[in-house]
Amino acid sequence: MGAVFSCAGDVSAAMSAASARTYAYSWSPVGKSLDNIVPFHWIRLADMAHMDTAIRHAITATGAMPRGHRVMFSWDMHRVMASHPGDAVRNQRGDVAVCRKEDGSTVPYHGIWWEHGRRAARERFAKFFGDYAAAGGGIDVLILDFEEPPVSWYLHQLAQRYGCGVQDYFSAIQNDPRFERLGAELGFSDLSLVVRWYASDHYLRWNGAMRRRFADDINQAVFTPLRALFPRTKMANYGGYYQASSLHLLDLNGHDAHKYYGGRHVGTHQSRELYGWLGDIANSKLDGAAPYHKSPFNAFRYAVNKMRAMKLSSPVPIYPWISHKEFNESLLSDSDLYQELIFHIGLSGIEEFLYWNPRSVIPPASGPSDRLVSDALREFDDVVRDGGRRSLVDELAGWSDAYVLSGMRVDHRTVWRLTPKLEATESLDAMLVDPNPATFRIGGELITVPEAKVVRRTSVSAQGFWLVSD
Repeated sequence: MGAVFSCAGDVSAAMSAASARTYAYSWSPVGKSLDNIVPFHWIRLADMAHMDTAIRHAITATGAMPRGHRVMFSWDMHRVMASHPGDAVRNQRGDVAVCRKEDGSTVPYHGIWWEHGRRAARERFAKFFGDYAAAGGGIDVLILDFEEPPVSWYLHQLAQRYGCGVQDYFSAIQNDPRFERLGAELGFSDLSLVVRWYASDHYLRWNGAMRRRFADDINQAVFTPLRALFPRTKMANYGGYYQASSLHLLDLNGHDAHKYYGGRHVGTHQSRELYGWLGDIANSKLDGAAPYHKSPFNAFRYAVNKMRAMKLSSPVPIYPWISHKEFNESLLSDSDLYQELIFHIGLSGIEEFLYWNPRSVIPPASGPSDRLVSDALREFDDVVRDGGRRSLVDELAGWSDAYVLSGMRVDHRTVWRLTPKLEATESLDAMLVDPNPATFRIGGELITVPEAKVVRRTSVSAQGFWLVSD
């Protein structure tokens, strides 16, 4: 029973054709032939000065998108929330608290209570989408890239920008009359503990509180007026996701960011970047034994586990961000593990991808990288096929395992992707012991997936196996 297929033609004969159902929504336009990638229509604050023209452009753009995938992207209409002058930090007298620079000039401290900014953003979005709805426009998805919650790192950066000390900034926040309620929420009132983040975990409590407030403010300012006009519209913001503290997944730089913070989402979907990069987490011993050094496979596995953590922590659906393959901070830029990541994300159970393919960075995203993403999505759909899809992901990939295995139940079939760690002297073919049942020797370990057979095919990636069981 079962056969080992050696070409794409054999696979399509055995599995039948699938209808394309997995899309990516992209930052920049792509070639028209890539019909499973839908570019964002950007809405910008500058365009609001010519509202009629902005509305016409939006209707034209979304009218050309597939129904159900009419996607818009807010670049800066929401940013007033974090910088409205009415929300500046105030002293006990109610006056604006200012940073005094060495040259004698002053600058107000940005506040963390966004009452005026939230109201201004809400009015902007209500106006735009109200006029857009009145003109007959439709929208299925709104994506935000708002990455400025007032967490400790961001306030450190603002203090540097002002030219004032970080301690002075946090002292001003602590002396604001509105801080009393926040202090009760935090469980402490001495913000010097947040400034000295290396000495305790108080900065984690602060960051968690700020991220909760941040998500709630965006929902009030953007999602509420949007849903009043378009009740079925989906929405997400970069960085709004869940992670259970029990998963013990450190952030990019090795901080236990979710020790006191289970997460929040904006709109209807979780969203997190899965770019294949590693920061100071490389110094952490994730398996309890050795530092998680920077390598393509470690970056791939870490990104897979970030995806899995979202899936395991909440039933809220997910829009994961992937980068263009040329992204020079990614450890996957010269590896087929980039394509493997797309397959494993898909098998974790998502609706659509968000694809960061900017043309203004160095190196820029290219037409070939756009096509690679499109081809990877097509391969995923061809193998998985149409039907009721249910991810079988139920735990994080082992930090010391020499492979990653993800599975999905589709009606009465199960599809798996097995991605082994390939050392310089190893080959994928040499790891295959038996195609049916699927048996491999990886890292000195014999691995069998019972009742599954290896499906060999021409693939966009040469670093993994498709397995299928009926």
